[in-house]
This record gives sequence, C-alpha cells and structure tokens, in this order.
Amino acid sequence: MSGQRPAYCWEDSLNGMSPNNSGLVAMGRFNSSPEFYVTMTLHKQTSGDIMKILQEGNPILNYKVTRFDDFQRNLNTANTMLRWIVSHKRLLRTTVGLASNQLGLNGRVILVRDSIHKGFKILINPSFEAVGTSKSRVVESCLSVKGDYEVSRWDKIRVIHEVLNFEDAEDQNPVKEDSFFDASFLSHVIQHEIDHLNGKLISGR
Repeated sequence: MSGQRPAYCWEDSLNGMSPNNSGLVAMGRFNSSPEFYVTMTLHKQTSGDIMKILQEGNPILNYKVTRFDDFQRNLNTANTMLRWIVSHKRLLRTTVGLASNQLGLNGRVILVRDSIHKGFKILINPSFEAVGTSKSRVVESCLSVKGDYEVSRWDKIRVIHEVLNFEDAEDQNPVKEDSFFDASFLSHVIQHEIDHLNGKLISGR
C-alpha cells in the first residue's frame, strides 16, 4: 500500500462535511416493509457529560459483548449513543461507526453510516456472514486506537440484526431477526464495529 491515506479511513473519512440542513442526524431502520425509522435531531451537550471513548489498553475493549436479549435496553443504549455523538460536533462530522462498548455501555449495539447525509443506522445484536470469497485490504482508523492500520475485510456480507416485529401482531415475541446484504463501503464499517463488539481492535488484526 502507498503512504497516501485512502478516502475511506473510518473516523476521519468525512472531514469537512456538515449535517444536512434539516438537522437530521440519526436514523434507525427497524423493519424493511414498510420501512420504519426512529429519528433524532441535534441536542445541546449537557453539563456533566463524563462519557468518553475508551482507549486501547482498557480491558473492556478486549471482552466479547455477548448477545443481549432485552431489546428495550438495547434501544435505550442506542439512544444514549446517539445523544452522546450528536453532542460532540467534531465527532458528528467525522465518525461513521460506533460500538456500545467503546463508551462502556451495556448492550450489543452499533451505529453505522456510509454518508453523513444519511444519518446513523441502528443495529441491535448484529452479526454477519461473508458472501463469496472476495476480500480487500483497507486502511482504517479508529476512535479507540492511535494510528492507522491495514486490515482485510470481506467485500460482501449478509448482516443479521434484530428489529421490532410489526408484521405479526399475534406473535408472542415482539422482536424478530432481519437481514440485508451489503457490498459497499458500509459493509466494511459494519465489520469494523462488530469486531469491537467481539473484543477485536484493528491494531490486533
């Protein structure tokens, strides 16, 4: 690889961009037909905000976050993550992914996006399966790790996550699994964030 940093480095990949005029910065996709979204607008940073991004060396980042079955608590964690990131304007302008354990929060949740204009997608209890055998070497940066690292990522994946079940009102379980395929930049972001939930950092890949 050349020394020139590619345009798709994670947290600094969106430098110079700003939120769209509507102020919409978060969008969580819960089900695919019809599409249902949770949205948030910008919030002022509250006084006494003590949550910080955990850094490499903190043991929390090395533990796998196990499946968390309480959907409402996962959703509460997602809302906390969203409020935190929109209260930090620099990170809001530059971050394309965040995992719950990076903030030391309970739950298995990630926020991902491939463009600041689309807002964050909420993925609860996410996992993925590789589709095909094609992989790429990409250079990534991370809020929790100093420096950039070249890592190998699958080019196409199937993402599995949990959504609210609006389609079958008689179902005893209000939560169901959903999945989608992705072969874009977003697939690499998702793999990066799921690595966080599995206790893996780019510095150790």
